[in-house]
Amino acid sequence: TLSPKSQQNGYQQLSFFVGNQEIPISIVVDDVDDAPEILLSEITINEDQIKQVNLSYWDPDSEMASSCQVISPLEGLISKPCTCERGICSFEISPPKDYFGNTSATLSVTTGTLTSEEVEIPIFIKAIDDPPQLIIDPSEVILNEDHLVLNIMVQDVDSQYECNQIIPIRESQSSFYDLSPVTGLYPQCEITLSKGQPLLAESNEESFFLHLENTSLEVPVTMP
Repeated sequence: TLSPKSQQNGYQQLSFFVGNQEIPISIVVDDVDDAPEILLSEITINEDQIKQVNLSYWDPDSEMASSCQVISPLEGLISKPCTCERGICSFEISPPKDYFGNTSATLSVTTGTLTSEEVEIPIFIKAIDDPPQLIIDPSEVILNEDHLVLNIMVQDVDSQYECNQIIPIRESQSSFYDLSPVTGLYPQCEITLSKGQPLLAESNEESFFLHLENTSLEVPVTMP
């Protein structure tokens, strides 16, 4: 029984003996195209990030990759398909907005005439704390009445807040309106503007600010 070593091919010279007589034998071990192997073990990316992934592989015959395939059960994750150029294969991933957690991708690569086995690679999408967004309704604040209630919508996919965590701050203490504390049931909050002392006001146009953690929203107010 003959069993060539791994990756051994070409001409081999053997001898065997019949009694005292040596009989030489020439053996040709044909070169066989071996399938490549994918070496990539896992992928890590931050939430809302775009990342180019270079596909690591090994080919027993030292052949360069000609093509590759990548698919994922997470819709939209593969933002650019896998391509190979001069033996370097790469693809691009971009998780859906605000998505984080674990998912995967299935990869394969072709060198010569053979394609590697499909390999499932785990992908971990790391959560990033996004700043909250504050939206005012109505967007144009005109104080025509004695009291005006503004609706404040808080948008944040990472955290929960209480409405009283939103802090209103005025530019000037001598203003034509007064501000109430922010009340309501998160994420629908509200603040009330009341007419103050217009004779003491420096202008009939002024802004106040709503602060929530690192987010600040300027709200211009006008009194006709």
